[in-house]
Amino acid sequence: MFQPVPEKWLISPRLIGKGTFGSVYIATRKQELGPRPYAVKVVACHQWNQIDRIKREAKVLLDLDHPNVIKVHESVIAGNRFFIFENLVCGGDLFSYISNGKTFRALAETEVIIIVYQILKALQYLHYEAKIIHRDLKLDNILLKVTPSHKLFTKTGTTEYMAPEILNGSSGYGHKCDIWSVGVITHFLLSAVSPFFSVDCRKIPKLVGDAQLDMEGCPWGSVSMSAKNFVQTLIERDCDVRPCTNQCFTILWIA
Repeated sequence: MFQPVPEKWLISPRLIGKGTFGSVYIATRKQELGPRPYAVKVVACHQWNQIDRIKREAKVLLDLDHPNVIKVHESVIAGNRFFIFENLVCGGDLFSYISNGKTFRALAETEVIIIVYQILKALQYLHYEAKIIHRDLKLDNILLKVTPSHKLFTKTGTTEYMAPEILNGSSGYGHKCDIWSVGVITHFLLSAVSPFFSVDCRKIPKLVGDAQLDMEGCPWGSVSMSAKNFVQTLIERDCDVRPCTNQCFTILWIA
């Protein structure tokens, strides 16, 4: 299918994902006993600066090792394509988990706590050990194993999840921009509503900048006050006031 193909691997023609980052296929190692499926991202590179950027990103990913972060095993350049081989996660993404294609469903608060806790554990590792800011957390970027576990990976940014300091083009943003995104994700999981959704995408940056939350009415009737306080604390416009990852674990709802 691919010419040339990385020599250690067999790549199936079965497409399992596609996006602006490239395409994802099933792969197996040629020398591995009892063929285990992996995922391989295939990125077409037409310019050398693209290759250099992707190589740098892949090197960072190869060094990551945490149960809530997808494990990357190898990255290979072959021809004008860049192949990134990683663990296959079969449970779909969190966006699909709460969507039936037309509407969204809120999750039970106990389930949301489990999900958010695992996201925060992954961020704790990225922020304090790997010294990495994710900067692109959203429902689509959180993958589910068949057994309950939640793993982070990266695609493309979405305005609704971005902290004000990112949207403002500030060069001084830090890892707290990821905490804002966790707050948006938590809001969505508890209520099935994005805190900053608008049919007019041009209005979203202002909604994000205002950071006004409405947690009254039907979607929030059965949600505890401690959960609402958690969301409000994370979706804090002032990044100096917004908690860091470690501080999130001291907030009553998640502690």
